Amino acid sequence: MAQEPEPRKLRIPEFQKEDTTWWVQGRDTKSTSARQRARRKRMIWTIIAAIMTVIFGGMVLAAFIYWLCFTFGPKDCDFFTPKCEILRTFTSSHTAPIWDMKYSPEGLFLITASEDNTALVLDAESGAEITPLKGHSQGVTSLAVISLLQADQYALAAEDKTAARSALRILTGSKDKRATFWNFGIFPPTPQRLGDSENAWENTEEMDLFELPPGHLKAIVAVALSPDGRYALTGGEDCRFYLWDIVNRSLIRKTVESSDGLGFDEELAAPHNGPVTAVDFNPDGNSYASGSEDASIKIWDSNSDALIQTFLGHNSAITALKFSPDGRTLLSAGRDQRIILWDMITGARRTVFNTETEVMHAWMSPNEKYVIGTMYENALTMWDTVSGEKLLQFVAPARITSMAVCPLLTEDGIPVYLAITTTENQIIVFSTQKHLGDIRNAAASKK
Repeated sequence: MAQEPEPRKLRIPEFQKEDTTWWVQGRDTKSTSARQRARRKRMIWTIIAAIMTVIFGGMVLAAFIYWLCFTFGPKDCDFFTPKCEILRTFTSSHTAPIWDMKYSPEGLFLITASEDNTALVLDAESGAEITPLKGHSQGVTSLAVISLLQADQYALAAEDKTAARSALRILTGSKDKRATFWNFGIFPPTPQRLGDSENAWENTEEMDLFELPPGHLKAIVAVALSPDGRYALTGGEDCRFYLWDIVNRSLIRKTVESSDGLGFDEELAAPHNGPVTAVDFNPDGNSYASGSEDASIKIWDSNSDALIQTFLGHNSAITALKFSPDGRTLLSAGRDQRIILWDMITGARRTVFNTETEVMHAWMSPNEKYVIGTMYENALTMWDTVSGEKLLQFVAPARITSMAVCPLLTEDGIPVYLAITTTENQIIVFSTQKHLGDIRNAAASKK
């Protein structure tokens, strides 16, 4: 196995033209839905509203309309928060549900991961399919994407999408227990079936085959790439997460030498008591986080792999983790209908956002002023992190399966576009530009 790089601080590697695609190992999580609980809440409030209107001489029609809106209208959606209009809709060529979607860092591409065993790279403006990423034998559950371009090069990238595409690096996780790293320096990117001698691709001058140690025993459901592109995290239903060195294409050896020589010590093998459903790297390069169905969030040291902190604030499975750019705040979302902002220095809960249904995806603006979350049904909500109040809602025509937030932001951190996928395999793009004044006025009035 390749030697561990020293020191293990995250830094941008030199990707060679010969590097193509390689496989890691990996599995999915069955959700515990809160729909019945939300339905009971709506029914109770409907009955109360009907009784009150009758007792106080109100119109029965008002109660009936209230019931219609609560029963058949958008879930977790109120009548007073401004609603955002749909900007454009794409029809996906996926033949099965889309489980994850991300914007590329410069905002030019959308990358989707689907149950049909493929991922797609799409033009974010037109929705045109650029290239499929085929190689997984089962559904693709999660993905992460970075660009080797610097932030000051993004404007030029818009004029040369070929150069922007060649700078992409994508990691996909699948139910086939594997993760795949896609290097777009060679186009089209070609997958290699590593660690599987029966299905290995034929060796060529452009790609060399190599074996990786055994990894996940069940489906991979969460993946992350370090900001510098040097390391990858994979989390699986086998209650494990693994840290991989992308440059050396190997599992990073842990604190002690294991008897099997592969570096799978006991601490690494079972860091959680449930499937690992979310992972993320701290941009400061000193730590990374893992979240699980056991409702815990654990922070790990990047150099020693030692457990630094454990955050216990959720009552159900963690669905999303996201560090702030300065690494001082961690956002977490869960099936317990909560989004929490954690102070990484004190370990305290800074802000808690309560919703009416399970939170499936969540995002925090780089300046930590705004938070966006998707509910189990068909609504997205934007909150003000200072007051905790709702600022804007996005209502989809069907249940949301994934969310992507465009990296193009206004000066005060509001995303210009948001994209979601639905159970009907549609990709819907919302724009906030018509509501910027409403968002800012609402945020100012509630401080």
